Amino acid sequence: MVKINFDVVSNYFLRKTGYSLIATWRLERYELTVCLKSIFKKFQIDCVFDVGANRGQYHDFLRNEVGYRGHIFSFEPVQSLVEHLELRSQSDPLWHIYPFALGAEAGEAEINIMSSDDFSSFRIPDNAQTPEFFGANAIKQTQTVSIKRFDDVAREIQEIYSFSNPYLKIDTQGFDLEVIKGAGKFVHNIAAIQCEVSVIPIYKNIPDYITTISTLKEIDFDLSGLFPVTRDRDLRVIEFDCIAINARRHS
Repeated sequence: MVKINFDVVSNYFLRKTGYSLIATWRLERYELTVCLKSIFKKFQIDCVFDVGANRGQYHDFLRNEVGYRGHIFSFEPVQSLVEHLELRSQSDPLWHIYPFALGAEAGEAEINIMSSDDFSSFRIPDNAQTPEFFGANAIKQTQTVSIKRFDDVAREIQEIYSFSNPYLKIDTQGFDLEVIKGAGKFVHNIAAIQCEVSVIPIYKNIPDYITTISTLKEIDFDLSGLFPVTRDRDLRVIEFDCIAINARRHS
């Protein structure tokens, strides 16, 4: 008896008429997914640095939606989250967990662990313009964590795994430019960078989107896409995911 996969058949006929069948859970990040698939293919990405891993959401996104199957190096300084990631990574031999933060200078610092841990940051929360985050983006406790420079760590990892075309994703809640500063000259080896850019600040003393995009341009990264992450009650964008590609790689 022949079994028919009706999803495959439906997609085949839909494509013939110029349409695609997309699961509703994929819609929110569909444009970002398409962009990353193109970048990963064009630049033959063979390594992803996942800075600010939290609970491994980006790992899941890459595996389940982008279809990336290579090495993922995840960095997360909060101890409880590190333990969660180490347990999860046991089922994926190409997922590597590093229990520290990345920044402009090596050392130690206090990180603010928020009520909702995906808001945890070295920055102080500022919910003046986003009262809807008042409960989630509030300091629950602090923890002293280790910070290392990205260029030092990346070169050590490259010696072990011999990658050629790394992709850098940063989601550090207001600390992204510090990670980029710590990349030093190694930044020129990176094919593309994904970071969060702030339109409405939810932390004190963080760079706005204009500053971040200008900084990327200064280090020879051209803007490829901006994808809204969150909006406030008035439908104003709070943060974008910013994708920038290495100008030296596509010239």
